[in-house]
Amino acid sequence: MPSAMLLAPTLITLLLPAPDTLKNGNFEDGRAGDSPSGWLVPTAGFRAVLRDASAFEGSLCVELSGTAGQAPFGNVMQRIPAAAFRGKRVRLSAAIRTGGATRAQMWLRVDRAGGQPGFFDNMADRPVTGVAWKRHEIVGNVAVDAEHINVGLMVLPSGSAWLDDVRLEPVATVVRRQAEPPRALKRRGLTNLVALAGLVGYVRHFHPADQAARTDWDAFTVEAVARVEPARNARELVATLEELFRPVAPT
Repeated sequence: MPSAMLLAPTLITLLLPAPDTLKNGNFEDGRAGDSPSGWLVPTAGFRAVLRDASAFEGSLCVELSGTAGQAPFGNVMQRIPAAAFRGKRVRLSAAIRTGGATRAQMWLRVDRAGGQPGFFDNMADRPVTGVAWKRHEIVGNVAVDAEHINVGLMVLPSGSAWLDDVRLEPVATVVRRQAEPPRALKRRGLTNLVALAGLVGYVRHFHPADQAARTDWDAFTVEAVARVEPARNARELVATLEELFRPVAPT
């Protein structure tokens, strides 16, 4: 039995209510042909317009369309104060479809104090290409010093994509309590943590993805330790590592 000792915070996941905090997330505020209130399009050559044909929910959805030129992609987005979400895990979800000749990517970025990188996922590893409505989601942690949460939809490189029923909701919070008393690691647990340590070091310092560069690695590693150590075999270890690292190292 290895004699190595581990002292780590215990993480408890608590379910929370899930209010919709976006402005006009269902795009029902306005009339067909209007720009969606609460949303902006910062990319030249593209526009977002409310449509009343075949909405996913309700009577209106938004169409993002344009041609790549001054901007390499189109983007419709919204910026939200992060105070109500600090220290929580959030889910961004929406119904999306495309015109079939393009791809769309929903995205979520957390801006932290002092320009520090926070959680980021732009669905680069799972772009939307289908012509039928389908719900998609991004789940990530909001740092305790987060200032803003940015959400949106990109269309690449040009063409049209439709967006409807957008929701940003807290799904859990991470509560730290007194650390567990020192204890000996089991052989399996030690093997799991050695694998985690090697992967954290590689992805944090050498992986080229933007997501890796913007990850809060201290918070990530604390959560990862609690999830990885209990894996009972190699198969569970691989599955847990895959789930943890896919958002920060999608390639």
